[in-house]
Amino acid sequence: MIFEEENFSSPPNFKYEETISKESDCLSNCNTFDLYNEKNNDIILITPCIDPINFNNEEFNINLINLNNNEITKKLSGHKDRILSVKLFQNPKTKNIYLLSVDKGHNIIIWDIEKNFQKIFEKKFEYELNTFIYSALIIFGESNTWVVASSISEKNKTLVIDMSDMNKSENFVEIKESENIPIYCLLYWFNKNEENEKDKHNIIQCGKNRILITQFPSNTTYYSIHQNPIKYYSGCIIYQLKEKDYLAISSCSGTIIIFDLEEKNIVKNFDISGGVHLFSFIKWNENYLMVIDTRNKKLIIMDMINNYKIVSRNFLSELGIGVYMKKLRHPKYGESVLISGKDWTIKLFTLKGVMRIIDNDDFE
Repeated sequence: MIFEEENFSSPPNFKYEETISKESDCLSNCNTFDLYNEKNNDIILITPCIDPINFNNEEFNINLINLNNNEITKKLSGHKDRILSVKLFQNPKTKNIYLLSVDKGHNIIIWDIEKNFQKIFEKKFEYELNTFIYSALIIFGESNTWVVASSISEKNKTLVIDMSDMNKSENFVEIKESENIPIYCLLYWFNKNEENEKDKHNIIQCGKNRILITQFPSNTTYYSIHQNPIKYYSGCIIYQLKEKDYLAISSCSGTIIIFDLEEKNIVKNFDISGGVHLFSFIKWNENYLMVIDTRNKKLIIMDMINNYKIVSRNFLSELGIGVYMKKLRHPKYGESVLISGKDWTIKLFTLKGVMRIIDNDDFE
């Protein structure tokens, strides 16, 4: 289950409830995690875990934590270096769900959840030393499945490999125009309006001064924009609003861009004042889009129906510097959000009542 697809009824307004993963359990430089529902409806937190002091575990495991009791139910072993990213992907045709994990040594592993997390793919991507694969994804085509990876290096090149020929390194495909762009956010978008199958699959890259959308496997540029002065696009999300597909992009300098993917048009471009550092997004329901301000420990809540007007800044004093979040319907607390913290933990925040609507002028 992909939790972002579930709409919640209550306005988002949160308080700290508890810490799910303790300092001794979990550490990732990008504080990455994901969630899925088991067949018995237990919610499982997936998080990479290593020694937070020495960084030298012989095995770098991925822990599966049952949120009903916060107990570790399974450990996935296979990585030999620090794990930087974990993310779930669902095959839209078969409905099977897969876990993709990436480590510091550029190794990518795919685990089949339906087969009790059996390892079905493992490949070292061809990147230079001292570069980090910050984002990776899986694309499911009609007859092919591709794995995509980007790094945050100035010498970045986004690489794609067909899983059917994964043992042939020469089959890496390099995305055009992606070289030398540090990529901080990598997304997949299926363009249902395209007639050609090769143009339906799109790889979205957001990074330093650049937004690039590439059709794949045709490797044709769908949209490209350069921004000056320098902006580091740090977070992005694809969501639907009134049956249209949109892309929201945030930056470290407080800029938010709302992009109409079907019309290839920027519909909103604005800066949030107050020295903010914006990162990941959540679409809470049909009304609200949330973005995390890591510098000021706040969730900024925008009303999408009312021209993305800021209606609240939810201060979370216990947050620390969180850079990643997921919404969920917690078995005990109900509508909630999980947010990573700077102290290598993942914290649970729950709704605390009706959101107070604040006029946008209060933030200027």
